[in-house]
Amino acid sequence: MADLKDLFPEDNFEREMHNKLRELAPSIIDSLYKRLIEDGSTNAGKVLLNKIVSDAREPMPRLNLAPVEGLDDVPRFISELLSAAANGQITPSQVSKLINSTAIYVTLQEKANSRAIGKMIREGKIPGM
Repeated sequence: MADLKDLFPEDNFEREMHNKLRELAPSIIDSLYKRLIEDGSTNAGKVLLNKIVSDAREPMPRLNLAPVEGLDDVPRFISELLSAAANGQITPSQVSKLINSTAIYVTLQEKANSRAIGKMIREGKIPGM
């Protein structure tokens, strides 16, 4: 299978992908909705459409925030998000989505750290353990 980046010029990759998704989205949504109706899942179809429409109505703006490179950056990042909301740059629901994504990141980092510490203890690399 070809890499997606091979299909689009490097400098236009993100824009081209967004354009392609906008082009294909209606047919993808129609296909999913028809399949859900055929399976008798009309409520699931309504939920799907409501979710897609609500996300489409509220695109995520580009913010100039410092990247989160580790767990120590999370408090600063959340503070910057709250400031952006207070200044009207983003909505409270956008802050919520970003904080939820940050919570997932924190959880994954903590699991990775726990595994790494566990491995170090098993290998005797942490003295006194």
